[in-house]
Formats: sequence, structure tokens, C-alpha cells
Amino acid sequence: MTPEDKVKTWLYMQARDAGDRELFDQIVHDDIVVDDEPAGVKLVGKAQVWPGFALTAEEKSGPQSMAFGVEFLGYVGDDQEGFARWSFRPKGSFAALWGVHDLQISEQDALDVVIAVRVRFKDGKIHRINEYWNPVPLLQSFGFNVPSPAVPA
Repeated sequence: MTPEDKVKTWLYMQARDAGDRELFDQIVHDDIVVDDEPAGVKLVGKAQVWPGFALTAEEKSGPQSMAFGVEFLGYVGDDQEGFARWSFRPKGSFAALWGVHDLQISEQDALDVVIAVRVRFKDGKIHRINEYWNPVPLLQSFGFNVPSPAVPA
């Protein structure tokens, strides 16, 4: 499996497929670190990371889930380090992450958020994932009055 295949498998397994522990163990290093900067989420080790992958497809797409759609946009790098991009489309209830209770997002109102990801490998497995994305458009779509960042003239 190429590094790109591993990253793509990581993404789609996390977003869509019911957990496949054997496949997870094949592509993820024991000392995995997942750092989602904007959300303030940092997970260390397989024990913390696996539960998000272990959910069934039904649990990932149910009305009270943290369901989301994704599209893999590409990977540039080698078997040591690289950068990937994917788009993230929140669906279902997003209350747990944003503290907004009973918020439902329709397909028509969904917002695609492009995520830049730095991926590092160790012993041929994904060792570190750093996700970077701009939360402002997502928060604005929920009705929060958050100014868009601007570059000074």
C-alpha cells in the first residue's frame, strides 16, 4: 500500500466504513498522534484514536451522530512525510463538537470545509496527523457572528 493509499484509507475508514481493526492496525502506528488544531482535539495512541473508527456505518450516519461526508482531494509526499487535502461536509447533529444542541444541517445547507493535513510515517505506518482548517465559514453558517480573517492592505 502506498503512502497515499494509507492516507486515503485512513480518511474513508474514519468517515464511512464500520471499524476494521485489522486494517486500522496495518496502517496506524502504535504511538499515533492526531492533532486537530482548530477543534482543539489531540489524541495520543491507538487506544484514544480507535473509538472514532470503531463506530458502525449506522452510528456514523444516524440523526444524532457526528456524521460527515468527505472527499479525498490528493496527497503529495513520500513514505516519510507528506501533505494531503480533503473536504469535510458536516451532517446530522453537530452539537457535541460545537456546543450547539439539536442543530441539524440539511444537504442543501451543508458547507464543505477543506482541510490541509500533514502526515508523518514511522515504520511504514501513519504516526502523526496534523489537521489544519479555517473554522470561520463553518461557524458563520451556524449563525455565529465571527469576522472573516483579512489580510492587511
